[in-house]
Amino acid sequence: MKGAKFDPNYYRLPRNPEWTFVIILMFVFYLTLYHPGSIILDYLGPIGTLARYMHTQQLQLCYLILYAAIAAHAAEAIYTFYVCRKKGFAMFSTFLWTTQTFVFGFPSLLALKAYKGSIILKTQ
Repeated sequence: MKGAKFDPNYYRLPRNPEWTFVIILMFVFYLTLYHPGSIILDYLGPIGTLARYMHTQQLQLCYLILYAAIAAHAAEAIYTFYVCRKKGFAMFSTFLWTTQTFVFGFPSLLALKAYKGSIILKTQ
């Protein structure tokens, strides 16, 4: 059999630009919902203006987006758990991948799916 050796404890963070982008968007969305008077929105240019508009004119839509994002991340985390168990990852590694996917979303899931380690089964 050719291929990389399978590591059941494999775990890594997504690449920096991906998870940094997700964290920044989550922070701006948090400010939009809970601290719209924050001075930091003034320094974000058009994004800050959009955030203020969304809070003052489209607050229900913001909450709908929040609930949809939570549901999507929960679904991705459940799918990640399934993929990890199917690939044969250790339980702690599965926990790390699942938690990371719930927080970061698709960048984490893409990092997991990119892992090409193959399971080598011993026959006796």
